[in-house]
Amino acid sequence: MGRTRNRISSKIDELPEEIKVKVDTMLADISNTYVDIAEFLKSKGFDISKSSVGRYANRSNALINRTLEAQAQMDRFVKAVRENRMRTIPRQQSFLL
Repeated sequence: MGRTRNRISSKIDELPEEIKVKVDTMLADISNTYVDIAEFLKSKGFDISKSSVGRYANRSNALINRTLEAQAQMDRFVKAVRENRMRTIPRQQSFLL
């Protein structure tokens, strides 16, 4: 029997939106360490470990990479469709594209 995938949820996912946005902003700034972010969260009353921050960062990065790859695939698809349409549409009608 195959293993089923469960939706992963972390303590960071459950934070108030404004705190989560701050965490995401801090993660985007490479001068912040996971310890820095965990300490920021502790100062706001949330007991979240640096390991939890690291796991959240890894999942966020993986999601960003999947999204960027999907966007690149869509860009290639749109380009192929446009090139194909240009070959099949008479020249005088191509200005509509």
